Order: sequence, then C-alpha cells, then structure tokens
Amino acid sequence: CTEKGSKHKVCTVCGEEVEVAEIDALGHTASEWVTTKEPACTEKGSKHKVCTVCGEELEVTEIDALGHTAGEWVTTKEPTCTEKGSKHKVCTVCGEEVEVAEIDALGHTASDWVTTKEPACTEKGSKHKVCTVCGEEVEVADIDALGHTAGVWSVKTEPTCTEKGSDHIVCTICGQELEVKDVDALGHDYQAVVTDPTCTEKGYTTHTCSRCDDSYVDTYVDALGHTEGEWIVTKEPTCTEKGSKHKVCSVCGEEVEVADIDALGHTASDWVTTKEPTCTEKGSKHKVCSVCGEELEVADIDALGHTAGDWVTTKEPTCTEKGSKHKVCTVCGEEVEVEEIDTIDHDYNAVVTDPTCTERGYTTHTCSLCGGSYVDSYVDALGHDFGEWIVTKEAEVGVKGEETRTCARCGEIETRPIAALPYVPTINGDGEKIYAETVTEEAKDVTELFAQAKEEKGSVEVKAEELTIVFDNNAVNAIGDSNVSLSAKISTENLTVPNAELVLEVTLIGATFENGEAKVSIPFEKVVPQGKVAKVYYIADDGTRTDMKATFADGKATFVTNHFSTYAVIFEDIPVGGLSGGAIAGIVISFVIVLALIGLLVYDIINDKKKLNKKA
Repeated sequence: CTEKGSKHKVCTVCGEEVEVAEIDALGHTASEWVTTKEPACTEKGSKHKVCTVCGEELEVTEIDALGHTAGEWVTTKEPTCTEKGSKHKVCTVCGEEVEVAEIDALGHTASDWVTTKEPACTEKGSKHKVCTVCGEEVEVADIDALGHTAGVWSVKTEPTCTEKGSDHIVCTICGQELEVKDVDALGHDYQAVVTDPTCTEKGYTTHTCSRCDDSYVDTYVDALGHTEGEWIVTKEPTCTEKGSKHKVCSVCGEEVEVADIDALGHTASDWVTTKEPTCTEKGSKHKVCSVCGEELEVADIDALGHTAGDWVTTKEPTCTEKGSKHKVCTVCGEEVEVEEIDTIDHDYNAVVTDPTCTERGYTTHTCSLCGGSYVDSYVDALGHDFGEWIVTKEAEVGVKGEETRTCARCGEIETRPIAALPYVPTINGDGEKIYAETVTEEAKDVTELFAQAKEEKGSVEVKAEELTIVFDNNAVNAIGDSNVSLSAKISTENLTVPNAELVLEVTLIGATFENGEAKVSIPFEKVVPQGKVAKVYYIADDGTRTDMKATFADGKATFVTNHFSTYAVIFEDIPVGGLSGGAIAGIVISFVIVLALIGLLVYDIINDKKKLNKKA
C-alpha cells in the first residue's frame, strides 16, 4: 500500500537479469468503522478504520458515553423501631449507585402486661410491656403483695411415750408458721412375748413397748434336759482305718455320746494286666483290693517274640545304585531282616547338537531313568560367514573411526578401528610444528595427537577456553607412546582451596612427563590488592603447597610444570624482609623520587617568598 514494488526481465537462455523496473505503490483501501472499545455509562468508546489490504490503522474517533439508566428503589437497610433505614437506585447497565434516600423509623408497638416477678404474701411483684417488634421494654409497674392464707392444725412434733408433742397452723402459700400448741405424751404400750424353755436354757416372758422399744422380763420356767436318740455313723470304716458313730439329742440336736467302728480289712480281686507284653519286652499284672483299690500283689508276663511279615522294598534300584528290601514284625513293626536288590540297565536317548560358527557339533546320550549322560560323534565348528566391512563411525582428526561386519549365520558382529585423520600442524616463527587440540572438563582421548606430534617431532598446544597448555618435545616424546586422555577445568566460585582467587584442575591419564615441560597460561585479570602479591601454587593431595614461580602479565598467569594436578592463584601479604632484589630496588627508586619532589616544592616556596619581598 505504501511501498513500491519491482519487476525484471531475465535472459531465457542463461537466466541473467537484463532489465529492472519499479511498480507504483497501491495506496490504502479503508474499511467500514470498527468498534475498538464499547462505550460505557460514564466512559467514551472508540472506533477506527483500517486498510483492508495491509491492516494499517487509517482513522480513529470517539463514541459518546451512554449515561446511567436508573432502576427501581431497593432497600439497603431495613428501618427499625428506633433507627431509620435506607434505600437506593442503581444503574441497570453498569450497577453504579445513582440515588440514595432514608426510610423513617417505625416506632415501638407495645404488648399486653407480662408478669416479670410473681407477688408473694409479704413482697410486691412486677409486670412490664415490651415492643412486639424489637422486644425492647417500654413500660414497668408493681403488683400488690397477696397477704397470708391460714391453713388447718397439723402435727409439728409427734408426742412420744415419755415426751409432749406439738401442732401448728402455717400459711398455705408461703409456708410461714402462724400459730403453735402442745400435745400430751402417749405413755408406754407394752406387748408380751413368751420364750419356751430348751434342753439347756430356762423359758421366760418379755414385755416390749410397741412405740419406743422399752422392755422388761418375768415369768421364768426351768430347762427341759436332753432326750438321747439312736447311734448315727459319722465316719464309715475302711479296709485299713476305723470309723466312728455318735448319739444326738432328738429335741435340740446336740451330740451326747461318741464311739469307734472297727476297720473292715482288704478283699483281693482277680489278676489284672497292668502292662501288655510286646515282642521284646515282658508285661506285668497285679491284684488289688476290690473295696479300696490298694495294690496287694504284682507278677511279670513273658515277652511274645517277633512275627516276620513278607519282603517289602525300602529303596527301588536305579541304573547306578542297588536297591534294598526288608521284613518287619507284623505285631510291633520292628525290622527283622534286610537284603540288597541288584541295579537295572540304563535307557539312553540320543540328542544331536549341530555345529555353530564357533562351537563343535556333537551327540549327547542321556539315560531317561537316572539322567546320566556321555557325548560322542563330534563335528568341527563351521566358522563365521562374515559379510563386507561397513563404516559405522567416520574417522575424524585425532579421533579413530570404526567399521563392522556381521556373520550371516549367527549374527556376531566384528569391529575394527579406522585410523584417525592426521592433525594438520601450524608452523611457528622458529619453524617448529605445533599440533593443536581443545579439551574440556570431560576427559578427552588425545592419544593420536601426541603420537603424531612425537613421530613428526613437533610440539603440542592444548586449549580449554582461554587456558593454553604447550608441551615441549621432551614432554611429547614421554607421552607419545601411551594411550592418554586429558581434561582441564578453571573455577572461580565454590573453590576447594581456601583463600584461592582461582583454581585450575588439569588431569592427564595414562602417562607422565617428568623429563619434559608444559607451559601453562591462565586468564587472570584481577587487580592485586595493595600490600599483597599474587602467586600460583601446586596443591598436593595432602594439602601442601609448592610455589610455581608464575609470572603475571597481559591479563594472564603463566608458569611451567612437569606434572599435572590442582593449581591455585592466591593473594598473599608481602613478607617483611622477604622482598626480591627487584622489589627492593623499586622501593628505593620510589623513595628517591619522593625526596626529589619534596625538594622541588621547597625550592618553589622559597622563590615565591623572595618575589614577594622584592615587591614590598
């Protein structure tokens, strides 16, 4: 709509552009008005027109606010007897409140009189009226006292045989005593009970008052004496112990005479078996008293001897082991005779195992009875039927590739390496070949790197981000014949070495290079605090530190080593008396310069004073 187009002609033979021309812009095509924001009761809306081709907004205008539409009155607070209520109207469109008015208080509606305290004989009561709507008390009045209401005479204290009682009149409403009078004592009311005489005790008559239990005794009669009965057995005699008998009074039951009864003696039974005889052991028998059961006589019963049964197989014979059989006593089950049973013949089944690519074939003969077996009829292994070699991993610079082939019979896969692509060295200013590689904190195989560098008498340069390690020829020669991997990691946070600013961890696995050197350059741009000196330390496994004599320049710390481990950059206090010659020289020069500056300043001050004196 707003930008020109372009067109061209191209050669129909070679496709080259031969002519270019512009196409005029189309211009906008306006749409109908489209509402972008609906108007509300109090807020304007908006509408616009847009280009129907590119969608660009072409014209914008406002839509007037609609204004409120008031609804019916709605009570927002009901009026009470004493408080006004309220009502309002709200907009039926947006719900906003548009008008508010009060509703007059209703006033109290008094109930009938309600008794709040009943009147008593001597105390007034009370009553009130309450509002039937809100329950508030609106009027209070007294109710007159009732006065006492006398009842009839009633017993206050019952009279006894020896003491007066009393009667009284009380108010039937409150129970208050209004009048009291005495009642005469009753006197005793004696009742007579006769107790008959017994064999050993006198008889008599007891006179007891029916009201107060007062009593006295008279009219005594003599005891009657015992009346003796027949003999009664109190303990039966046994075979070995006496019994006893007594006579008692037939009137009172008291014992009046006692005598013994002689023991009866034993009565022997027939012989009774107490233990049955077995095949190998005697039995026993005894006689007992038929009355008391006591044992009187004991005798043995002879053993019966064994009764042998038929032969019974106790172990079936197999192909490799004999069986056994025995006879047992039909009475007690004890074994009385044992014999062996001869072995039986093997029952062999043949199973042929075909030869494979790597294993011989053979026939296995297995006995179906005992599971024993032997092998014969061996057939030579077939050998693998490998297909063509297929590359499964392409070789890269410094990284070996891999190719495989598969046996058509057994599916076994044979793998062999493809030689790594050679490194392309760079030549430094001294004409030395440099073989370069990058590593990370993950161990990387650098065997091919060092092997090629050794063979072609070059050096090795390894980088890990901004870290650089250069191995000299001696180090390359020491590492070049080994399978080695290398990793490097620089840490500036969560450091494992106390007080360190940076920690470097380099790991070489598979070789050492004590007779060579590796030059290490670490990126380090921190400013050394005043009074401090920066050093690189080798950190041994036991925590001991060795100063690597590192140099710090151009944002790097550089040192030379003949082994790899953990290294740390540490800020240390400059030791007193421990400065190097260069450091001492620097301090002396600085001191001389300060003295010279002081001298110039003094000279200027003296000249200024002379000039002032001349003017004066």
